[in-house]
Amino acid sequence: MITYKSNKTGTLLAAYSHMVRIGYVERRTTTGRWFWQLILLKPEGGAYHGIEDTEEAAKDALEINLQHWLDDAGLKPDKVW
Repeated sequence: MITYKSNKTGTLLAAYSHMVRIGYVERRTTTGRWFWQLILLKPEGGAYHGIEDTEEAAKDALEINLQHWLDDAGLKPDKVW
């Protein structure tokens, strides 16, 4: 389960798995869209990140990509969560 901690203005939400920060979602004030990023590297290199229209879509994308990382790492979510 991913939990989020918000900054005072609600524009940045840090994503946590237990006590470990794994990424964030952030509302970009210039576009009103939501940027998300996992603090994990893809097996082929590069980062997991993207831009979505809503906060919920950004959170969903972060969770989906975390699952991809867990699968690629050979980890089972029941042992991680």
